[in-house]
Amino acid sequence: MAEETRITIDEFVRVLTEKLEKHGAGKEEAAEVAGIFGLNAADGVISHSVLRVWRVLSHYDNGLIVAGNKPVLVSSAGAVERYDANKASGVISASICMNRACELADKYGIGMVALRNANHWMRGGYYGWLAADQGKVGICWTNTRANLPSWGSKVSNIGNNPFVMAVPGADGKHFVLDSAMSQFSNGKLEVMRRAGKLLPVDGGYDSDGNLTKVPGDIEKTRRPIPMGFWKGSSMSILLDAAAALLADGDDSATIERKMQENGTDECSLCQIFIAIDPAALGENNFAEIEASIKAGIHDAEPVKEGSPSRYPGERVLKDRAKAMREGIMVPSESWEQILNL
Repeated sequence: MAEETRITIDEFVRVLTEKLEKHGAGKEEAAEVAGIFGLNAADGVISHSVLRVWRVLSHYDNGLIVAGNKPVLVSSAGAVERYDANKASGVISASICMNRACELADKYGIGMVALRNANHWMRGGYYGWLAADQGKVGICWTNTRANLPSWGSKVSNIGNNPFVMAVPGADGKHFVLDSAMSQFSNGKLEVMRRAGKLLPVDGGYDSDGNLTKVPGDIEKTRRPIPMGFWKGSSMSILLDAAAALLADGDDSATIERKMQENGTDECSLCQIFIAIDPAALGENNFAEIEASIKAGIHDAEPVKEGSPSRYPGERVLKDRAKAMREGIMVPSESWEQILNL
Protein backbone atom coordinates (compact mmCIF):
# COMPACT_ATOMS: atom_id res chain seq x y z
CA MET A 1 0.00 0.00 0.00
CA ALA A 2 1.35 3.43 -0.98
CA GLU A 3 2.24 5.87 1.79
CA GLU A 4 -0.31 8.64 2.22
CA THR A 5 -0.25 12.19 3.53
CA ARG A 6 -3.06 14.49 4.65
CA ILE A 7 -3.52 17.87 2.97
CA THR A 8 -6.25 20.46 3.42
CA ILE A 9 -8.43 21.42 0.48
CA ASP A 10 -7.30 25.04 0.85
CA GLU A 11 -3.67 23.94 0.60
CA PHE A 12 -4.38 21.83 -2.47
CA VAL A 13 -6.19 24.71 -4.20
CA ARG A 14 -3.43 27.18 -3.26
CA VAL A 15 -0.66 24.94 -4.58
CA LEU A 16 -2.54 24.07 -7.77
CA THR A 17 -3.29 27.75 -8.43
CA GLU A 18 0.41 28.55 -8.14
CA LYS A 19 1.36 25.68 -10.44
CA LEU A 20 -1.23 26.64 -13.05
CA GLU A 21 0.06 30.20 -13.13
CA LYS A 22 3.62 28.88 -13.41
CA HIS A 23 2.58 26.82 -16.45
CA GLY A 24 0.88 29.71 -18.23
CA ALA A 25 -2.66 30.13 -16.92
CA GLY A 26 -3.78 33.64 -15.96
CA LYS A 27 -4.77 34.39 -12.37
CA GLU A 28 -8.54 34.11 -12.91
CA GLU A 29 -8.27 30.94 -14.98
CA ALA A 30 -5.87 29.35 -12.51
CA ALA A 31 -8.19 30.13 -9.61
CA GLU A 32 -11.24 28.74 -11.43
CA VAL A 33 -9.54 25.51 -12.54
CA ALA A 34 -7.99 24.98 -9.11
CA GLY A 35 -11.34 25.60 -7.43
CA ILE A 36 -13.05 22.92 -9.54
CA PHE A 37 -10.21 20.45 -8.89
CA GLY A 38 -10.44 21.26 -5.19
CA LEU A 39 -14.18 20.59 -5.01
CA ASN A 40 -13.71 17.31 -6.88
CA ALA A 41 -11.04 16.32 -4.36
CA ALA A 42 -13.30 17.30 -1.45
CA ASP A 43 -16.08 15.16 -2.93
CA GLY A 44 -13.77 12.16 -2.74
CA VAL A 45 -12.71 11.96 -6.39
CA ILE A 46 -8.92 12.24 -6.15
CA SER A 47 -8.56 10.22 -9.36
CA HIS A 48 -9.76 13.23 -11.37
CA SER A 49 -8.27 15.96 -9.21
CA VAL A 50 -5.07 15.28 -7.26
CA LEU A 51 -3.94 12.44 -9.53
CA ARG A 52 -4.59 14.45 -12.71
CA VAL A 53 -2.68 17.63 -11.84
CA TRP A 54 0.38 16.55 -13.84
CA ARG A 55 -1.85 15.92 -16.82
CA VAL A 56 -3.58 19.28 -16.90
CA LEU A 57 -0.26 21.12 -16.40
CA SER A 58 1.29 19.15 -19.27
CA HIS A 59 -1.61 20.24 -21.48
CA TYR A 60 -0.76 23.88 -20.82
CA ASP A 61 2.88 23.11 -21.61
CA ASN A 62 2.27 21.28 -24.89
CA GLY A 63 -0.47 23.52 -26.26
CA LEU A 64 -3.45 21.19 -25.90
CA ILE A 65 -4.81 23.92 -23.60
CA VAL A 66 -4.31 27.55 -24.62
CA ALA A 67 -4.59 29.83 -21.61
CA GLY A 68 -7.39 32.36 -21.84
CA ASN A 69 -9.27 30.62 -24.63
CA LYS A 70 -13.01 30.04 -24.36
CA PRO A 71 -15.44 27.93 -26.42
CA VAL A 72 -16.62 29.56 -29.65
CA LEU A 73 -20.24 29.42 -30.84
CA VAL A 74 -20.48 27.54 -34.15
CA SER A 75 -24.24 27.42 -34.73
CA SER A 76 -27.56 27.72 -32.90
CA ALA A 77 -31.24 26.99 -33.37
CA GLY A 78 -33.54 28.00 -30.53
CA ALA A 79 -32.78 25.88 -27.48
CA VAL A 80 -29.88 24.07 -29.17
CA GLU A 81 -26.33 25.38 -29.63
CA ARG A 82 -23.04 23.96 -30.90
CA TYR A 83 -19.61 25.16 -29.79
CA ASP A 84 -15.99 24.49 -30.62
CA ALA A 85 -13.85 24.23 -27.48
CA ASN A 86 -11.06 26.23 -29.12
CA LYS A 87 -8.35 24.54 -27.00
CA ALA A 88 -9.80 25.99 -23.81
CA SER A 89 -9.36 24.26 -20.45
CA GLY A 90 -11.55 21.18 -20.32
CA VAL A 91 -13.11 22.01 -16.96
CA ILE A 92 -13.76 25.62 -17.95
CA SER A 93 -15.29 24.64 -21.32
CA ALA A 94 -17.60 22.10 -19.70
CA SER A 95 -18.66 24.55 -16.98
CA ILE A 96 -19.44 27.23 -19.54
CA CYS A 97 -21.48 24.81 -21.66
CA MET A 98 -23.53 23.42 -18.77
CA ASN A 99 -24.22 26.93 -17.50
CA ARG A 100 -25.26 27.92 -21.02
CA ALA A 101 -27.60 24.92 -21.22
CA CYS A 102 -29.19 26.09 -17.96
CA GLU A 103 -29.64 29.59 -19.41
CA LEU A 104 -31.35 28.13 -22.46
CA ALA A 105 -33.57 26.05 -20.17
CA ASP A 106 -34.61 29.21 -18.33
CA LYS A 107 -35.77 30.62 -21.67
CA TYR A 108 -37.15 27.55 -23.45
CA GLY A 109 -37.75 25.01 -20.68
CA ILE A 110 -34.94 22.86 -22.07
CA GLY A 111 -31.49 23.65 -23.38
CA MET A 112 -28.80 21.62 -25.09
CA VAL A 113 -25.21 22.51 -25.87
CA ALA A 114 -22.98 20.29 -28.00
CA LEU A 115 -19.22 20.81 -27.73
CA ARG A 116 -16.51 19.49 -30.04
CA ASN A 117 -12.70 19.46 -29.91
CA ALA A 118 -12.89 19.45 -26.11
CA ASN A 119 -10.17 18.58 -23.63
CA HIS A 120 -10.79 16.14 -20.76
CA TRP A 121 -13.49 17.47 -18.42
CA MET A 122 -12.00 15.52 -15.48
CA ARG A 123 -14.90 14.59 -13.14
CA GLY A 124 -18.15 14.57 -15.08
CA GLY A 125 -20.30 14.58 -11.95
CA TYR A 126 -19.24 18.17 -11.25
CA TYR A 127 -21.40 19.39 -14.14
CA GLY A 128 -24.40 17.39 -12.94
CA TRP A 129 -24.12 19.10 -9.56
CA LEU A 130 -23.70 22.42 -11.37
CA ALA A 131 -27.06 21.97 -13.12
CA ALA A 132 -28.89 20.58 -10.08
CA ASP A 133 -27.70 23.49 -7.93
CA GLN A 134 -29.53 25.72 -10.42
CA GLY A 135 -32.72 23.68 -10.01
CA LYS A 136 -32.33 21.90 -13.34
CA VAL A 137 -32.40 18.27 -14.34
CA GLY A 138 -28.94 17.89 -15.86
CA ILE A 139 -27.77 15.30 -18.36
CA CYS A 140 -24.31 15.26 -19.89
CA TRP A 141 -21.81 12.87 -21.34
CA THR A 142 -18.50 12.77 -23.17
CA ASN A 143 -16.86 10.40 -25.57
CA THR A 144 -13.26 9.32 -24.92
CA ARG A 145 -10.34 7.59 -26.54
CA ALA A 146 -10.77 3.87 -27.29
CA ASN A 147 -10.18 2.46 -23.79
CA LEU A 148 -12.86 -0.25 -23.52
CA PRO A 149 -13.38 -3.43 -25.54
CA SER A 150 -16.77 -3.69 -27.15
CA TRP A 151 -18.64 -6.85 -26.15
CA GLY A 152 -16.96 -9.76 -27.93
CA SER A 153 -13.72 -7.88 -28.62
CA LYS A 154 -10.26 -8.58 -27.13
CA VAL A 155 -8.98 -5.05 -27.81
CA SER A 156 -10.12 -1.62 -26.68
CA ASN A 157 -12.10 -0.19 -29.58
CA ILE A 158 -14.80 1.96 -27.93
CA GLY A 159 -14.72 4.61 -25.18
CA ASN A 160 -15.84 4.23 -21.59
CA ASN A 161 -17.83 7.42 -22.32
CA PRO A 162 -18.93 8.65 -18.85
CA PHE A 163 -22.60 9.55 -18.51
CA VAL A 164 -23.98 11.94 -15.88
CA MET A 165 -27.56 12.57 -14.78
CA ALA A 166 -28.67 14.85 -11.96
CA VAL A 167 -32.09 15.59 -10.47
CA PRO A 168 -32.33 18.48 -7.98
CA GLY A 169 -33.32 17.55 -4.45
CA ALA A 170 -34.35 19.51 -1.37
CA ASP A 171 -31.63 21.39 0.54
CA GLY A 172 -29.05 20.60 -2.12
CA LYS A 173 -29.35 16.84 -1.53
CA HIS A 174 -29.52 16.01 -5.21
CA PHE A 175 -29.70 12.70 -7.03
CA VAL A 176 -26.49 12.57 -9.10
CA LEU A 177 -25.21 9.67 -11.18
CA ASP A 178 -21.70 9.79 -12.66
CA SER A 179 -20.88 6.53 -14.39
CA ALA A 180 -18.38 5.34 -16.95
CA MET A 181 -19.62 2.62 -19.29
CA SER A 182 -16.92 0.30 -17.95
CA GLN A 183 -17.62 -1.57 -14.71
CA PHE A 184 -14.86 0.51 -13.11
CA SER A 185 -13.48 3.75 -14.50
CA ASN A 186 -9.78 4.04 -15.27
CA GLY A 187 -9.49 6.46 -12.37
CA LYS A 188 -11.04 3.96 -9.96
CA LEU A 189 -8.64 1.26 -11.14
CA GLU A 190 -5.71 3.57 -10.45
CA VAL A 191 -6.95 4.53 -6.99
CA MET A 192 -7.54 0.91 -6.00
CA ARG A 193 -4.15 -0.17 -7.34
CA ARG A 194 -2.35 2.57 -5.43
CA ALA A 195 -4.21 1.58 -2.27
CA GLY A 196 -3.23 -2.08 -2.74
CA LYS A 197 -6.87 -3.16 -2.81
CA LEU A 198 -8.84 -5.64 -4.87
CA LEU A 199 -11.99 -4.59 -6.69
CA PRO A 200 -15.24 -5.72 -5.01
CA VAL A 201 -16.26 -7.61 -8.17
CA ASP A 202 -14.48 -8.67 -11.35
CA GLY A 203 -13.60 -5.59 -13.39
CA GLY A 204 -11.79 -6.95 -16.42
CA TYR A 205 -9.36 -9.50 -17.79
CA ASP A 206 -5.76 -10.34 -16.93
CA SER A 207 -3.02 -11.31 -19.40
CA ASP A 208 -4.24 -14.93 -19.42
CA GLY A 209 -7.74 -13.90 -20.42
CA ASN A 210 -9.25 -14.61 -17.00
CA LEU A 211 -11.66 -12.29 -15.21
CA THR A 212 -9.92 -10.58 -12.31
CA LYS A 213 -10.40 -8.24 -9.38
CA VAL A 214 -6.77 -7.04 -9.53
CA PRO A 215 -6.88 -3.46 -10.85
CA GLY A 216 -3.25 -3.35 -12.01
CA ASP A 217 -3.74 -6.44 -14.17
CA ILE A 218 -6.68 -4.79 -15.92
CA GLU A 219 -4.69 -1.59 -16.49
CA LYS A 220 -1.92 -3.64 -18.14
CA THR A 221 -4.22 -5.49 -20.54
CA ARG A 222 -6.49 -2.48 -21.17
CA ARG A 223 -9.37 -4.94 -21.06
CA PRO A 224 -11.96 -3.68 -18.57
CA ILE A 225 -15.44 -5.11 -18.93
CA PRO A 226 -18.42 -2.95 -19.90
CA MET A 227 -20.96 -2.48 -17.13
CA GLY A 228 -23.85 -4.82 -17.81
CA PHE A 229 -21.65 -6.62 -20.36
CA TRP A 230 -23.26 -6.15 -23.80
CA LYS A 231 -25.61 -3.49 -22.44
CA GLY A 232 -22.80 -1.18 -21.35
CA SER A 233 -21.02 -1.84 -24.64
CA SER A 234 -24.12 -0.82 -26.61
CA MET A 235 -24.69 2.22 -24.44
CA SER A 236 -21.10 3.35 -25.02
CA ILE A 237 -21.48 3.08 -28.78
CA LEU A 238 -24.75 5.03 -28.78
CA LEU A 239 -23.36 7.79 -26.53
CA ASP A 240 -20.36 8.11 -28.83
CA ALA A 241 -22.52 8.25 -31.94
CA ALA A 242 -24.92 10.82 -30.49
CA ALA A 243 -22.12 13.06 -29.18
CA ALA A 244 -20.19 13.01 -32.46
CA LEU A 245 -23.35 13.61 -34.49
CA LEU A 246 -24.67 16.50 -32.41
CA ALA A 247 -21.28 18.17 -31.96
CA ASP A 248 -20.15 17.40 -35.53
CA GLY A 249 -16.87 16.17 -34.12
CA ASP A 250 -14.72 13.09 -33.67
CA ASP A 251 -15.88 9.65 -32.56
CA SER A 252 -13.83 7.50 -30.17
CA ALA A 253 -12.12 5.54 -32.94
CA THR A 254 -11.00 8.75 -34.64
CA ILE A 255 -9.83 10.24 -31.34
CA GLU A 256 -7.70 7.15 -30.71
CA ARG A 257 -6.29 7.13 -34.24
CA LYS A 258 -5.27 10.80 -33.97
CA MET A 259 -3.61 10.15 -30.60
CA GLN A 260 -1.55 7.31 -32.08
CA GLU A 261 -0.65 9.22 -35.25
CA ASN A 262 0.25 12.50 -33.55
CA GLY A 263 1.61 11.18 -30.26
CA THR A 264 -0.69 13.44 -28.24
CA ASP A 265 -2.77 12.98 -25.13
CA GLU A 266 -6.55 12.56 -25.27
CA CYS A 267 -8.25 15.58 -26.88
CA SER A 268 -10.77 16.51 -29.62
CA LEU A 269 -13.55 14.98 -27.51
CA CYS A 270 -17.27 15.57 -28.03
CA GLN A 271 -19.47 16.47 -25.07
CA ILE A 272 -23.20 17.03 -24.68
CA PHE A 273 -24.86 19.15 -21.99
CA ILE A 274 -28.63 19.12 -21.47
CA ALA A 275 -30.60 21.08 -18.86
CA ILE A 276 -34.32 20.81 -18.22
CA ASP A 277 -36.28 23.26 -16.07
CA PRO A 278 -38.99 21.39 -14.08
CA ALA A 279 -40.81 24.68 -13.46
CA ALA A 280 -41.43 25.13 -17.19
CA LEU A 281 -44.34 22.68 -17.04
CA GLY A 282 -46.00 24.28 -14.04
CA GLU A 283 -46.37 23.09 -10.47
CA ASN A 284 -45.35 19.59 -9.49
CA ASN A 285 -45.37 17.46 -6.36
CA PHE A 286 -41.72 16.47 -6.54
CA ALA A 287 -41.20 17.10 -2.83
CA GLU A 288 -43.48 14.16 -2.11
CA ILE A 289 -41.94 12.09 -4.91
CA GLU A 290 -38.42 12.77 -3.63
CA ALA A 291 -39.40 11.83 -0.07
CA SER A 292 -41.01 8.62 -1.31
CA ILE A 293 -37.97 7.60 -3.37
CA LYS A 294 -35.50 8.29 -0.58
CA ALA A 295 -37.63 6.56 2.04
CA GLY A 296 -38.00 3.50 -0.17
CA ILE A 297 -34.21 3.30 -0.51
CA HIS A 298 -33.40 3.99 3.14
CA ASP A 299 -36.08 1.70 4.57
CA ALA A 300 -34.97 -1.32 2.57
CA GLU A 301 -33.46 -4.14 4.61
CA PRO A 302 -29.69 -4.04 4.01
CA VAL A 303 -27.68 -7.04 2.85
CA LYS A 304 -25.07 -6.16 5.47
CA GLU A 305 -26.02 -4.63 8.81
CA GLY A 306 -24.67 -1.09 9.08
CA SER A 307 -24.37 -0.68 5.28
CA PRO A 308 -27.73 0.69 4.19
CA SER A 309 -28.70 1.29 0.60
CA ARG A 310 -27.98 4.81 -0.67
CA TYR A 311 -29.25 6.90 -3.57
CA PRO A 312 -26.64 8.19 -6.06
CA GLY A 313 -25.03 11.38 -4.77
CA GLU A 314 -26.05 10.84 -1.15
CA ARG A 315 -22.56 10.45 0.24
CA VAL A 316 -21.02 13.43 -1.57
CA LEU A 317 -22.15 16.24 0.74
CA LYS A 318 -20.99 14.34 3.84
CA ASP A 319 -17.62 13.61 2.23
CA ARG A 320 -17.31 17.25 1.18
CA ALA A 321 -18.04 18.60 4.64
CA LYS A 322 -15.56 16.21 6.24
CA ALA A 323 -12.85 17.02 3.71
CA MET A 324 -13.34 20.75 4.25
CA ARG A 325 -12.87 20.21 8.00
CA GLU A 326 -10.15 17.59 8.06
CA GLY A 327 -8.49 17.55 4.64
CA ILE A 328 -7.98 14.53 2.41
CA MET A 329 -5.55 11.62 2.30
CA VAL A 330 -3.51 11.48 -0.91
CA PRO A 331 -0.56 9.36 -2.06
CA SER A 332 2.60 11.00 -0.67
CA GLU A 333 4.44 10.32 -3.93
CA SER A 334 1.74 12.14 -5.94
CA TRP A 335 1.77 15.14 -3.61
CA GLU A 336 5.56 15.41 -3.82
CA GLN A 337 5.31 15.21 -7.59
CA ILE A 338 2.82 18.10 -7.63
CA LEU A 339 5.06 20.24 -5.41
CA ASN A 340 7.93 19.71 -7.85
CA LEU A 341 6.03 20.40 -11.07
